[in-house]
Amino acid sequence: MRETVVEFVEKAVKNAEISVTGLCQKAELPYSSLMRWKKRLKDGEPVLQVPGPKKVRTPDMGRLMAEIDGIRHRNNRSLGAFKLYRNFSEVISRRDFMGLVEMARKEKKAEARQLMRRIQWHTPGIVWAMDDTEYGRDYYRRKLFLHGLRDLGSRYTFPPLSSKEGVLHGEKVAANLGKMFKNYGAPLFLKRDNGSNLNHKAVDQVLNEHFVISLNSPKYYAPYNGSIEELQSELKSGLYEKLVDRPFLDVWTLGDAAGTSAHDLNHKKREVLAGKTACERFFSEKGGDYSRRQRERIFELLNGMAGDIIKGMKEDRSQLAYEAAWRISVETWLHNQGHICVSVNEKVLPYFFPILSHN
Repeated sequence: MRETVVEFVEKAVKNAEISVTGLCQKAELPYSSLMRWKKRLKDGEPVLQVPGPKKVRTPDMGRLMAEIDGIRHRNNRSLGAFKLYRNFSEVISRRDFMGLVEMARKEKKAEARQLMRRIQWHTPGIVWAMDDTEYGRDYYRRKLFLHGLRDLGSRYTFPPLSSKEGVLHGEKVAANLGKMFKNYGAPLFLKRDNGSNLNHKAVDQVLNEHFVISLNSPKYYAPYNGSIEELQSELKSGLYEKLVDRPFLDVWTLGDAAGTSAHDLNHKKREVLAGKTACERFFSEKGGDYSRRQRERIFELLNGMAGDIIKGMKEDRSQLAYEAAWRISVETWLHNQGHICVSVNEKVLPYFFPILSHN
């Protein structure tokens, strides 16, 4: 491109009888840049060069990449990158170094995605999930929050609730669950994270009254709760389109907009649902109509399965170990009943357990 510019200027000066300076002024082209490009062409150097001082030594790329791979890479940042750059600043520019860091971070993310266990939820009405997320601030700069609830088998989103200055109180979470169970029927399982409001005694009481089995996400492991994270992302995208012109919100406006956004999501055709909407799937294929006695038997079975797993752990019998054993038991039962499919790197995992019947 710059070679072409130099040639064009030389021809224009020759044919139009105009000085180089005058032509540069008319074309709004810096005279110094033109002279620099012309000199590089004459000397046989690349016309386009990376700005900044030239490095006098060639970096040891093997050592450099090993050091970059060794720092802690997060989703959007790599901790310790600038500190590491100081060790290599004499042999590589900061721009090139940060490009290598970004490339390494993307590779780490790709590897993590490949190793992540993915759960496909097949049966509507069996498992619901709930969680909270922050969304914006009101006029007084108080944080606003949304409480989301979704059926995982159909991706049907129940009307979200909004709150300010903190997540929705546990008693309100419990009241909302009771209302949803009455209107739509109680699921067999409820997934939730470890937030105090989601594990409030009032919430546990509602679950016990309807014989809904709790399934808590592991602490500090967001991918386990990926389905509800997807709900939050979809809700926020819809809300942004509806509230983009409102720099400040109030809790009522946010709640109304979230309800409209949830309605839109429920009537969106999805490839993962074979072209159906979440609304169609939830109301036409809903399962989970277990009697109280069946729910009791399933809970007893799962408790026994978790106990058998714990017995096989010779060293670790902590509360965390029991919670992990409980999740394995629930996952195994759901898989063998055909309600879910678990895969790693698109390869379906087999499940084997001696006790499967709940009748």
